[in-house]
Amino acid sequence: MVSPYFALSHSIIEIQNQYSQIDLTNEHFKTVNIQTGGRIIGRRKASGNLLFLDLQSNGNNIQIMLDSSKMLLNQEESFKDIAEACQRGAIVGIQGYPGRTNAGEFTIIAQKFNLLTPCNVNMPMMNWSHKKTLKDSEQRFQKRYLDLIANNELKQFFVTRARIVKFLRRYLEDLEFLEVETPILNAQAGGALAKPFETESQILRQKLELRIAPELFLKKLIIGGFERVYELGKVFRNEGIDATHNPEFTSLEFYMAYADYRDLITLTEDLLSKLSKELYGTDHVLIPQFDMDQKLITKGDKAGEQVKETKVLEINFKGPYKQFDVCSELGLDPALLGKSAQELRKFLLPKVYGIGERNLNPDSLNEKQLIDKLIEYHIESKCLQPSFITNHPMIMSPLAKTHAQGKYGNQIYGDSAQYLSERFELFINKKEIINSYSEQNDSEMQRKGFSLQTTMGDEGHQDEELHRSDEDFLEALSYGMPPTAGWGCGIDRLCMLMCGISHIREIILFPMFRTSVLSQGKEVKKDKDQNLKKST
Repeated sequence: MVSPYFALSHSIIEIQNQYSQIDLTNEHFKTVNIQTGGRIIGRRKASGNLLFLDLQSNGNNIQIMLDSSKMLLNQEESFKDIAEACQRGAIVGIQGYPGRTNAGEFTIIAQKFNLLTPCNVNMPMMNWSHKKTLKDSEQRFQKRYLDLIANNELKQFFVTRARIVKFLRRYLEDLEFLEVETPILNAQAGGALAKPFETESQILRQKLELRIAPELFLKKLIIGGFERVYELGKVFRNEGIDATHNPEFTSLEFYMAYADYRDLITLTEDLLSKLSKELYGTDHVLIPQFDMDQKLITKGDKAGEQVKETKVLEINFKGPYKQFDVCSELGLDPALLGKSAQELRKFLLPKVYGIGERNLNPDSLNEKQLIDKLIEYHIESKCLQPSFITNHPMIMSPLAKTHAQGKYGNQIYGDSAQYLSERFELFINKKEIINSYSEQNDSEMQRKGFSLQTTMGDEGHQDEELHRSDEDFLEALSYGMPPTAGWGCGIDRLCMLMCGISHIREIILFPMFRTSVLSQGKEVKKDKDQNLKKST
């Protein structure tokens, strides 16, 4: 008989914390009334009158002992019926008291049993060595609910993710930032170098694009008088899927008036140091690394047996971080950025050809893409520890302020300052985590920045990530925006780093995948069922 309702007096973690470490031999504990519940993930039948259950709830497990001599059964119940109802996957409610088995194991000794929800299918095993474990990656992501049931340790990653998001909000609000919400649907998506998804409004009878970044809207709020704003939410980019990219992902962007990118370098170092202390208690951390199946990566062997030495990533989040100047690292004279595109390409092409990357045709790339490829090969590969890549050419940063407009004007780079942006990217373990720059607040300079992107697009080099001009934003900027610094972080990548995860799909509860994979899986199952019928 399925019970329609069951009230809990204790969660599993509360029971463990309160009773698991104390002496339970006193008769007093038999009078303690505990009502708890969860999903049966394991059952062991010791005899016809004794059954042990492993109960799981909210990521925590506890053992339940069902002894027919200790249960309070009514006339309509029998221990046999209860034992038959205790199938793996069923959700049950247990009323009993804390105790220990003859072997000294902590357990809840059940007095009453309530079947709350039966499980009508065979559950995968929870042991990775078992052949019926849920291991297939596509199956795991298609049926994430089943993945979370079968692979209980996975829940901890999402608990850590929630802690990271909570910390980031608290950190910014302590600095008097205001959280805001901006549109996801736009007539023209902007604020980043990316290809948008397209849709259509039947009511408005116009094409719309899903946002690729909230940047332009947030800067309009700075123009409107909010001096510190941030948004944490979803953005959408119609691009490839790999270990660090998912078309739908979570970003955090904030904009701070009366600041420049140097201020945000200091802020970034402080934020990450405090985040590591929040999660690990120190800013010099050893993060265990997990493989694609969320198993700890181990290394070494001894006498043919695996040595349980966990692979870790050692990171020192204490600032200051190392900085790599783009032009200095690439041997690029900043003055060359002011020459013609042909002269710049003459310098860049041999260097990109020298990389020797397979299936790469440097002649098909524009100047921005060529420089980006050189940064990837020569600089990003050095960024194991937290490192800033700084002062990108303006052709890569159309929304940023030039060094000539910045705090030091032409003092550092001379006449070439106009070709370099006040920008940094933070890389850790060779992956981009944060992008930031002093925001362009001169409407005419911003128009020229957009125009330069358009010119590169007209040169015949394929690049769907060029920034399009936005007249509405240019009009807003003409009303005047205070000197402002902007900052953007991919939350999924940050969580990957702090959890030691190797693929972005593992830190997104419902990642994107081909729908054909789902239908293919159904067809395979259908074929197996048909073959089984034929054989019988």
